[in-house]
Amino acid sequence: MPLNHFLFSCYQLISSDPNLALSLQPLDLESPPGYIVDMETTLTIQQVSTETGLSIDTLRYYERIGLIERVNRADNGHRRYTQNDIEWIRLLIRLRKTGMSIARMIHFSELRRQGPSTVTQRRMLLEEHQHCLEEQMKELEQHMAALHKKIAHYQEREVRQEQEHKAQETVSSLSTRC
Repeated sequence: MPLNHFLFSCYQLISSDPNLALSLQPLDLESPPGYIVDMETTLTIQQVSTETGLSIDTLRYYERIGLIERVNRADNGHRRYTQNDIEWIRLLIRLRKTGMSIARMIHFSELRRQGPSTVTQRRMLLEEHQHCLEEQMKELEQHMAALHKKIAHYQEREVRQEQEHKAQETVSSLSTRC
């Protein structure tokens, strides 16, 4: 999903009608952390690591610093992640990959834990991040244009060099004939 669509989706989710949010609760990132549907399939930390691409150490670190709400445990003490946990982790991955700092992500997570009263703050935080991304994208487009120009310059030089080389070969072959 393109980044701007992702951010727009986040905005829609955060600012959506509460009745709509209730109908989406199992995957709703605005539901209280720890929301579990009865008989929901849970995954081990290894399975979540494989599914998300995050290392087991990173998942534990994210939980320790408060990015991920304390994960429910099985009777044997092993972490058991719900689909809601995984969707939250995927959002965190997207935020991180788009350059959001860990500190900002922690702030966003803290706001989420505070519940519906922080929806506006969460939307504003995402809008600020979106604005930063748009500025970065503009800057990257400028860099890309400069690279295209430089590559075209080198291609022109290569063509000229090849033409000069062929001209020298022609002169050399004519000189040896005489």
